[in-house]
Amino acid sequence: MSKLKCPCGCIMDNNTMEEDFLYNLVPLKNLMKILSTWDEIRSDSYADKLTELYDKDTKEVYICPSCGRILVASDKDPNVFDSYIKED
Repeated sequence: MSKLKCPCGCIMDNNTMEEDFLYNLVPLKNLMKILSTWDEIRSDSYADKLTELYDKDTKEVYICPSCGRILVASDKDPNVFDSYIKED
């Protein structure tokens, strides 16, 4: 799997896809698209098609357990993450 280093230095190691810091961001219009194709993908390959559609229309998001920054996969390159921190 992957590792991501937060600007604060914390390394988030994604081993199981069940880590508490790992999220997916799904724009509402994309969620509606996924749900509208639900009926069309009922078949033996249902799980594969749903996963493919979901992965295509979501972004990976990490919330740093150390500093609370939110790291969102960039629109330009999914291997680059934009960092956001709460303002006081």
